[in-house]
Amino acid sequence: EGTKMFVAGNVGDNINEYTLTTAFDVSTASFVDAFDASDQDAHILFLAFNNEGTKLFVLDGVQDGQHIDEYNLSTAYDLTSATLSNTLNLEADPTNTHLGDKDLGRSLRFTQDGRSMFVLIQDADNNSDTTLDSIFQFRLTRSFDTSSASLIGSVTLPETLNLAGLGLAFSPGGDKLYIASDLGPQVLSERMIDGNSTDVVVQVNLSCNFGIAACVSDPTSGLATQIQLAKNNVSENS
Repeated sequence: EGTKMFVAGNVGDNINEYTLTTAFDVSTASFVDAFDASDQDAHILFLAFNNEGTKLFVLDGVQDGQHIDEYNLSTAYDLTSATLSNTLNLEADPTNTHLGDKDLGRSLRFTQDGRSMFVLIQDADNNSDTTLDSIFQFRLTRSFDTSSASLIGSVTLPETLNLAGLGLAFSPGGDKLYIASDLGPQVLSERMIDGNSTDVVVQVNLSCNFGIAACVSDPTSGLATQIQLAKNNVSENS
């Protein structure tokens, strides 16, 4: 309905809730309350809800400890009713060999049915001269239930698309991927405006829906087939 807004505070380790008297008009926002997540999270960088607002997902992007906390909300979109139900430790997954002690969890997205989840990890180890930023794709056997998540694979974003990734989003149908980055896809000298780097959003075409490490557009196809379809799937939209 657009009458509530939630803002993650990565310094205070809390989530601030606002009400909007006019839907989707931030000029009418008034502060309601702050949900203290400091017991669980040290560096909140992203939050998401399930479709009904009865689950809250908090991405703690802290270096060398990236994880996702899942909360149940007994009252939809009411943070005072939140109770922790699961923690998915991204760093502990032995298949996530990319994750280093200087990497940051930056963004989290679900498909509409809650059966696929995507996490953007920013490489903070190369002083922005190159990139190892990656998007990790998970399959959930139970909708919006991170305890049922298993890693399918990941894609490392090339310099031509991204440097210092900050966020990701998909089009509703999943045929387009949007990457927000702090430095953009050009070489450093081209990114500087009056000595300052520029924030950039890059649109990427996906030949199969939500196809990062495996396509999810056809749930009846086998995983091996989906992975084959996803190969070479990412191409920059000019």
